[in-house]
Amino acid sequence: MGTQIYIDQPMTDYTPLLRVARGLTGLHLYNQTALKSTDITAITNAMLNNRLTSSRGEIASYPAVIDFSRHNLGNSEFSAFVKAVRANVDLAASRPPVRLGFAQNRVTDFGPYLAYKQALLKSESENQRFSASGLTLSAPFQQAHGSIKLPDTSDVKLDGNTLTVPFSAFPENKIQTLQDAKKEIPMVIGYRMDHGEPDYFDDPQNVQTHVSANPKQQSQEGVDQDQDTAGFKNSYGPFIALDQLSDKLGSNDLTRVNQLDAQQRLTKYATRLSTDDLAELKELVQEVPEYFKGELPDQNILRITNVPADSTSVKIRVMSFAVPISNSPLSSILPYAQTYNIPIPRATTTGNHGTSGETDSSQSDTVAPQPDAVATRPAKVKQKLVWSTRKIGLYRRPTFTVKNRLRWYQKQPRIKRPMFKVIGYARSKHGVLRYRVREVTPGAAGRQGYITARKAFVDQAYYQTTAKQIKVLKGLNGYRTTDHLGKQAHYKKGQILRVKRLVKCKLTARYQLTNGQYVSAAKRLVLKVK
Repeated sequence: MGTQIYIDQPMTDYTPLLRVARGLTGLHLYNQTALKSTDITAITNAMLNNRLTSSRGEIASYPAVIDFSRHNLGNSEFSAFVKAVRANVDLAASRPPVRLGFAQNRVTDFGPYLAYKQALLKSESENQRFSASGLTLSAPFQQAHGSIKLPDTSDVKLDGNTLTVPFSAFPENKIQTLQDAKKEIPMVIGYRMDHGEPDYFDDPQNVQTHVSANPKQQSQEGVDQDQDTAGFKNSYGPFIALDQLSDKLGSNDLTRVNQLDAQQRLTKYATRLSTDDLAELKELVQEVPEYFKGELPDQNILRITNVPADSTSVKIRVMSFAVPISNSPLSSILPYAQTYNIPIPRATTTGNHGTSGETDSSQSDTVAPQPDAVATRPAKVKQKLVWSTRKIGLYRRPTFTVKNRLRWYQKQPRIKRPMFKVIGYARSKHGVLRYRVREVTPGAAGRQGYITARKAFVDQAYYQTTAKQIKVLKGLNGYRTTDHLGKQAHYKKGQILRVKRLVKCKLTARYQLTNGQYVSAAKRLVLKVK
């Protein structure tokens, strides 16, 4: 097991720490106003050299964490840290620390760590490659947005006002390619233009840092487990999300894949589609080409459009973090972000590309839907909750076949009918409208696929109009607010309740009773009566 210690009070003499460092499995040293590169080197040396040994002469334990998270360490201190790690670990016989912590400093150049990681992964030594799998860097919330030159610009090209950069030119991608081949800790890498705007991973207020005597109450580098998981997840996403594809003919622009706009000031990072998602997108394009425009670009190239004619360089900010097996943001190695300055070469062609880098909007829908009984339904995607009133199937693709069927939903009594959230529309190869859905039936949520959009088989799961009275089909509660806060009563099956009005509440609805309480307007729970 070993011992980890947390120190958050400023020290002026690190000699006592050096004496005990050889027996520690983790060191978290925070808020040290006097810490210098020489101190970092000495402490790291003590942590990695001359480890405690067992009675048989074997090393008892290795340090799992060395963490220098505080507010004023810069590039020179970070470089000294990585240099000390690299120099003091006998990679032929042991391994480096699992995690290097350097949060809330002012580092703008993570190159020393990236070079070290690549060297380990490329090594012919199996021990060194194993060491690389456990070496991670957790360094969010840096106070500066300085940039470094992209190390490899040999294949960067300018065509008109579009700059193309191979993903392999970014060190983070080189590491990911080398590491994923070994099925080691997966990495998430995001990209955005950097005009100096702070983003989620720059602001320490998004995740409250602290030092606790109980390691179980904190994640790595002392990050509160009650962090803003929604903000974390919403700060990055794919260039094009498959579950947000539109059902409007010709509306899905394939050129958005792996594309950034040089003049957009977005702070959300874009990630590449996974191999499976890319394969699914290609299948959709083949099955329903009328819903797409443009062509899929080279999956290995990042395209930067709308580059101003007078620009000499662009800046791309790359966010990288490792995701443990749990795949939970709370247990993730919090990321670092590196800004790369990419010089713009001379244009390779001078074709007619205009000034916006966008496809001509006059190229509107040219393929009309084939006649069908449901073709007059609104094309605009409107999320809603529906339930099946008859037997229906859930399918992998909009064209329903036995091969594509995921499962049957048998006709059920009213209180047991399956419910679905409509998250998109699509059409079969014959033009028949389908709902793209996620199942939200209580106790069986999560399945995704396509179901019929025919009203004879599916309908709104919540009442959309008011009633004078409703009958309780299954026990439900009366609340003080529409958000179901402040329980005031419980109504049993069979009770008749008098209604004042219907209130829409996002995708659901509530009935306000004459006594002022709010109850669910779900059709599986209540029934309109005269």
